[in-house]
Amino acid sequence: QQQQQQSGEASHRVFISLRHSEAHTEAMALQAALQAQGVHVLMTEEAEVSADSIPVETSQAMAEANLVVIMGSRTYGLKTDSPHNTSDELEYLKSESLPFFLVKMCDRFEMPAARFVFARAAHWELWPLGAALPPALVAGVLRRLEIQSSGSST
Repeated sequence: QQQQQQSGEASHRVFISLRHSEAHTEAMALQAALQAQGVHVLMTEEAEVSADSIPVETSQAMAEANLVVIMGSRTYGLKTDSPHNTSDELEYLKSESLPFFLVKMCDRFEMPAARFVFARAAHWELWPLGAALPPALVAGVLRRLEIQSSGSST
């Protein structure tokens, strides 16, 4: 099951992709801030989803979203033994050319694939781990959603 806002007609759907061990607190704060703006937020919670259904539910949520928000912590994109890992999410994002907004939470990504995919990210905001939610972050995500809604891609 996924946490989501159940408001009337949420026209904007965002999937938040994160390494739960690194950016869970920040992702929850961003989720609340986006929901307060009427955005329908999808975020797979490890404790609420069976291991077998995680890849299916995650890929479905990513495909249904207007935008994927990447919580780009240092080890984002690390391949783990867990069925829920950002390596698979990064590969799906890349293979499907999904629109994304990068939340850069570190100086340098450890995973080469993350550095490659995010090297030329046009839409991003810096948010160091442990810092307060930057005021410009929610506005940036909302602007990116508007770009997606108008049919432009980048």
